[in-house]
Amino acid sequence: MTVIGYVRASTEDQKNTVEMQDHEIVRWCKDVRPDKIFVDAGVSGGLLMERRPAGKAMLEFLENSPGPKTLVIWKMDRLFRGLFDAVTVLKRFDAWGVSLVSLTEHIDMTTPAGRAFFHMLVTFAELERGTISERIKASKNWCRRQGRFLGSLPTYGFKKVWRGEWKRKNGRKSKVWYQEPDFLELAILAKVKELDRAGYKAGAIARFLLDAGMLPRRGGPWHHMLIKQMLAGDDATRRRWAHLLPDLPGRVEA
Repeated sequence: MTVIGYVRASTEDQKNTVEMQDHEIVRWCKDVRPDKIFVDAGVSGGLLMERRPAGKAMLEFLENSPGPKTLVIWKMDRLFRGLFDAVTVLKRFDAWGVSLVSLTEHIDMTTPAGRAFFHMLVTFAELERGTISERIKASKNWCRRQGRFLGSLPTYGFKKVWRGEWKRKNGRKSKVWYQEPDFLELAILAKVKELDRAGYKAGAIARFLLDAGMLPRRGGPWHHMLIKQMLAGDDATRRRWAHLLPDLPGRVEA
């Protein structure tokens, strides 16, 4: 069996930390040097393994080395950024025949108990991911029902408006934006939809708008991809405002 170690310290001056991790790994190996120890000194734990010099080399070594392998680390946070990152990497390790040993947490995946822990970790990570996704979706839906704008650019046909409201997030103050109809853009959109229903291609619609003197939101020439994005926009948002648009030519039917 191939035994390797991985050591990481956030700053170069943490020489003692690197030496301590190295010492603990060697001691676990019964005072025999592992086949290889990869060291990332002065590398942030916030980086993915693929973006760490030694981490990337270690992944390539583990993937390409034949037979069972054991990876020994001093602590889980030396290797992973968080729970989701741990599960992703551990799934790859499982496919490559790699067993992980973490000395501080007393996790040994070379044993049945350690493998059971891995499967429990995967289950809870998936549960947490699903829970976070549901919370985010519910929060976004609530904001949209309030008419709040989420994102960098509003749906074509709308503009973002600040109504003097502020919010605090992570200790920082920021504006609360809302979406309101931009009737000029909605008139252009109505014409685009009319031409689309008449069978015109996106490129032909772009040329028609340019010849008619209608400019896109950011100026410049129209592009066929922009026309396609307009047609595939957030129709649910447009539908909520449809009662305000009775007099527009080619009224928007979302």
